[in-house]
Amino acid sequence: MIQLKTPYTHFERAVAKTGTLVIEIASWTVLKDAVIYNIEDFIVDENNAKQLINSRTKRVENAEINQLNQLIEMDNDFSAMPKTERDWVMAKIGLLIFVQNDLTNGVNTIYNKLPNDWEFSN
Repeated sequence: MIQLKTPYTHFERAVAKTGTLVIEIASWTVLKDAVIYNIEDFIVDENNAKQLINSRTKRVENAEINQLNQLIEMDNDFSAMPKTERDWVMAKIGLLIFVQNDLTNGVNTIYNKLPNDWEFSN
């Protein structure tokens, strides 16, 4: 759903794996008062093989989702999209905002990257 703009090298047990770092929403669960997103991080190599390197969950309260939806809808027209497609596109935009803003140490995002190092993936 989103990826780094430049190649990334991940080290696991002294073995380096270089490729495109991709972060995806694998699934989500809707609760009465929130949504829980299951997020997975992959390295995609030159052969398009994906290797999972991390996973996490993100709970987002309904009020925060509504606020984010309003922000996203100000800059995008979703009127021609079916609801399920619109929900995935909005989740993708929300994931980028989340990585660029919430997963930071004040300067860098996860994987020690700058917020502008991330982009939408195909």
